[in-house]
Amino acid sequence: MVRVGSAKTHIEVPVGHGSGAFIEALNRVYLRDGYALLRRADVSAPADLSNVVGATPRYEPRGNVPRVSVVVIADSATRSLDMTLRSLAAQSWPELEVIVTGDAEESLIQESLSRWTSRVDGFRMTSSADGLRDASGDYVLIHRADEWSHPQRIELMATRLGSVPSSIAVGTHVLEIGPDLLPRWPDVRSARLLSPNALSMMFRRSALRELEDTDLSVDDLSTRAQAAFGVDSLEWLEPDTPLSIFVGEPVDPDRPLAARTARLVSGALQ
Repeated sequence: MVRVGSAKTHIEVPVGHGSGAFIEALNRVYLRDGYALLRRADVSAPADLSNVVGATPRYEPRGNVPRVSVVVIADSATRSLDMTLRSLAAQSWPELEVIVTGDAEESLIQESLSRWTSRVDGFRMTSSADGLRDASGDYVLIHRADEWSHPQRIELMATRLGSVPSSIAVGTHVLEIGPDLLPRWPDVRSARLLSPNALSMMFRRSALRELEDTDLSVDDLSTRAQAAFGVDSLEWLEPDTPLSIFVGEPVDPDRPLAARTARLVSGALQ
C-alpha cells in the first residue's frame, strides 16, 4: 500500500525532466506489450496526457482498409477535448474521420477542431448534432471527450473487427486517473487498475443501427450489445494494457463517474 502523498512524489517530476515518471511508467507497459512508446512533446511543460506524442508508423495495409468514424461525445462539463483530439490526430489508422457531438459549447468545439484539422492531411474533423447518423465509416468508435487513446488503439480494434466476422463490437481496457494523475480503482474490491472500457467501443455501423431499437435506459454499450447479439459477439482486447486513459472529474460522491457519459451515449443513439 502506498500513501497518496508518497505516490505523488513518484508522479510529479520537476519541469524539464525528460518524459516524466508518469509517461515512463506507461512506457514500461507499452514496451512489454509491443506498442509504440510515448514521450513528452514539450519538455518544459507538465508531463500529462495533453503533452505526449508517440513515434507511431502509419499502418500500411495490403489493400483498401475500412473507414473508421470516431464519434466524440462532448458535453458542458468537458475539460480535455483538445487532449482527446490530439490523441486521435496521432492514430496510425489511415482512414479516419472524427465527429464531435453533444451539448458542449460550440465555440469550445470549434476552437479545438481548428487546432487539429489543418495539421493532418486527409484527416477530417467536424462537429455535428447528429454524430452517429453523419458517420460515414464502416466501423464506428464511440469515444469520450475526456479520454486519451494510444496511437495504435484504433488500428488494433479495426484490424480485429476485420479479421473476425462474427464480432460486432470490440473494446479495450481503460485506466482512470484524476486531474492529479493518480489512478482510480474501478472496483475497490479488486487489485486491478484496468477495467473494460464499456463507454468507448468500436462497432460495425450495421450493428449500431439495430442498437437504436434496444433499451436506451441500459447504462453501458457492452450490456446493450450482448443483449442484442449475444455474449460472444463482443470482444475485449489487451486486458493488461491501458490503450485508453480517462481523466475523471474531482470525485463527487453524489454523481457516479460513468453517469454523465452513459447519458450522452444513450442520447446520441436516439
